[in-house]
Amino acid sequence: MSNILRNDRGSVLITSVLILTLLVIIGISATNTTTIELQIAGNDRFSRKDFYNQEANCINAQVHWNDWLSDLLATGDDVYFPPDTPSIDENNNGIDDRSEFVDSTGVVGAYKVRKIVNSSIDAKDWATNDPANKVPLLDHTDKPPASSGFGQDLVIARYAITSYSNINNRKAIIQVGVYKVFQKSNQ
Repeated sequence: MSNILRNDRGSVLITSVLILTLLVIIGISATNTTTIELQIAGNDRFSRKDFYNQEANCINAQVHWNDWLSDLLATGDDVYFPPDTPSIDENNNGIDDRSEFVDSTGVVGAYKVRKIVNSSIDAKDWATNDPANKVPLLDHTDKPPASSGFGQDLVIARYAITSYSNINNRKAIIQVGVYKVFQKSNQ
């Protein structure tokens, strides 16, 4: 019996199996970590793309201000764009085509424009908690700031542009404030 206890034959095999088991556990952990990191990177890529799409949509709304700044929105009682019923909806998705932002995959965002008015009245069909309604309450029209370079015979009108992501339940929302300068008689 003492001869068997002193015999170290097979110890290399047991040590090798233990080391191999340890290496397999480390390999599985590294694979799981890599998989999680790839998912995080993919989500980050989609979030960034969505953010940049909505930022581009806000810029698109600013460049195409003549689509949303009608006489009624500039001077009348309407406080928002697009209208309740889309006037142009060629793709039948319920979003006014003038406010859509489209890339190679289709419609990736839409924007809403709202007068910034000093009241608590929400736009007609927008939910009370809609971010387009959560803009600072300021007077819609005011004199231009003295340092703006505009004369005091002009008036500025304030608007908020809110761009939304409408794909894959992403919640990218970007909001910018803009103003338009008018003659005092046009306010």
